[in-house]
Amino acid sequence: MSKTKLPIDEQIEKMKSSGVKFNIVSEEAAKEFISNNTYYFKIKAFQKNYVKNGKGKYVDLDFAYLQDFSTIDMRFRKLVLSMVLSIEHSMKVKLNTDISNDPDEDGYSIVNEFLNNKDYKYIVKSLYTKAQSTYAGELIKKYCSHRYDPSSETPYYFECPFWVLLEVLSFGDFIKFYNFYYEKHKITNPLKEILFPVRCLRNAAAHNNCVLNSLKRSDHSSFSVNKEVNSYVSKIKTITSSSRRNCMAVPALHDFAALLMVYINIVGSKAALEHVIEDLKEFLERFHRHFDYYMSNSDIAKTFNFFQKLVDNFEKSVYNNTDVQKP
Repeated sequence: MSKTKLPIDEQIEKMKSSGVKFNIVSEEAAKEFISNNTYYFKIKAFQKNYVKNGKGKYVDLDFAYLQDFSTIDMRFRKLVLSMVLSIEHSMKVKLNTDISNDPDEDGYSIVNEFLNNKDYKYIVKSLYTKAQSTYAGELIKKYCSHRYDPSSETPYYFECPFWVLLEVLSFGDFIKFYNFYYEKHKITNPLKEILFPVRCLRNAAAHNNCVLNSLKRSDHSSFSVNKEVNSYVSKIKTITSSSRRNCMAVPALHDFAALLMVYINIVGSKAALEHVIEDLKEFLERFHRHFDYYMSNSDIAKTFNFFQKLVDNFEKSVYNNTDVQKP
């Protein structure tokens, strides 16, 4: 069914008709915020965290709550991207070291084997396309051989050393190359399955999707919990079993737990670990700034409490490591 386009004034009226109040933030201020800081479809997404009464009106929902939570969500996306960049860098350092020290690898054979695998043929086409990009293109033109022959059964050809491939693969495809190498050499990667939820969360953040806009467990009946991540959270004594079941059934909360688990197991830099603890605390402080808005919303309150306990455990784990001493 097609929807009718609404001017900003009518967007405000639409929100009012659904029960959204403008007691803390005026209608004029809301119009300005929607016009200059976000847009209607994005901010209304956070309404999903609220319940409606029998008349279809949202209960206890002021525009200020949506405005504040949209900022919290933006901060969360930035935090996720920063953490994933550190994870990706650390994974590349490890893989680079292992392949460099592998006497059976010449730097090219592993790449050819990977790109010729039928499951990864699409990556060759993607890399060929990247040859035209501003940044990856320079690397590809300088260090790689590539061509396109539409008359061939395999029209796209691409060859490069592994240290260049690491720089031009997308995060998702890099994970596949990372797993491909260790599986080939029969080296167990205990985090293999946990990288998938991390990638999902990273992609949502990178594409600027709302992440914390669906915090009700009932909205995710078909979501499957990763056993390793669930086990990780089950060992956090401050999180009750009922809280764990409730929170881990929500993809964003589950994937954030996976992100912390992967981060502490992969990122070895003392400076990076200490820095991310400060980032996590700053995020929680921002989340809590207007917590009076959310005290009556059990789904948002449970999210904050779950995040707080995850971060407390993360900090404890970092500083219990003898290699990282708290300043």
